[in-house]
Amino acid sequence: MRAGALFLAVWVGLTLFPLSTLAQGGTAIEGRIVNGTAGGQVPSDLPVTLEIVQRRTLVDTRTTTAGADGSFRFEGVPQGADLAYLVSTSYQGVVYSAVAQGADAWERPLVLTIYEKAPGVDALHLPSITLVATGADPRRRLLEFLEAVQVENPTDRTAVPDMERLPMGLLRFSLPPEAEGLDVAGTFPPGGEVVRVDRGFALTSPVPPGRYEVLFTYRVVYQRDTVEFTLGMPHGAGVFRLMVPEDLARVESPLLAPQGPATIGGRIYRILEAQGVGAGEGVSFRLVGLPQPPWPLRLMEALGRPPLVVVLPSALLGAVLLGVLVWALRRPPSPAQAGG
Repeated sequence: MRAGALFLAVWVGLTLFPLSTLAQGGTAIEGRIVNGTAGGQVPSDLPVTLEIVQRRTLVDTRTTTAGADGSFRFEGVPQGADLAYLVSTSYQGVVYSAVAQGADAWERPLVLTIYEKAPGVDALHLPSITLVATGADPRRRLLEFLEAVQVENPTDRTAVPDMERLPMGLLRFSLPPEAEGLDVAGTFPPGGEVVRVDRGFALTSPVPPGRYEVLFTYRVVYQRDTVEFTLGMPHGAGVFRLMVPEDLARVESPLLAPQGPATIGGRIYRILEAQGVGAGEGVSFRLVGLPQPPWPLRLMEALGRPPLVVVLPSALLGAVLLGVLVWALRRPPSPAQAGG
């Protein structure tokens, strides 16, 4: 029993604090909470949490309470150049955090800034919106998109959703009407949700002062080799940028100005931009020459039958396709066609 208990203690110790960390001993991490809003105060007894992360793995969590002057201190914290130290607190329902890597955490005090709140998103600015056509699935006629949006709060207050002005009081993003498979990620503080609204979606996340990123992906079904898009800009954009691979489609737009091509991952992208898009305005463009399904699938669609996917040896494939074609040519007309 003693040997088993000793093994368990050693295993837990090595799991939570690797040898490279324990060998460097412990230290103290201290800092202060400040209010970044003009005239704002720091309430006493705010809870402060310290999370220690090593290579994206949480290895320890500690909590304390800030003093009346906003100061806080954690004793006996493991040191390590490969450790990241994240301190956070919650104020008026919003989580604020500060992070330091390695020696930066214990060689100088950390500053954890909180802000007062302001309802609504009218003060927010979108410096850039970049829409990337990442690829297409011709068999299913699906276009895949990635959109990266920069969101900036230039004020000294945290913008929070105005639930009395829906959806205008939310941070909104436009989507094509046919969009599906939406997936959203962002760098805002935790606690927000994705809400579907007319012509797109909105976020209920608080937005403290500073610059943040929102990334989202979606798919669009297309029926022909040309698709038209009109995207609204509820908050405007300093620059709207469209990136389309040269081997995917040609871009036509009276509003977007061509820029120099860019090579990313060995693939050449056409780049078009629009500067200074105003709030409530939009951008329109067409993708021309989209890849189409193989002709057997198009033939089945023309016959009004769902595609039948059969795995066959290549030697039999030509005979099967020829048989489908002969069957189609000999197919008797439907009653409606005969009557017409």
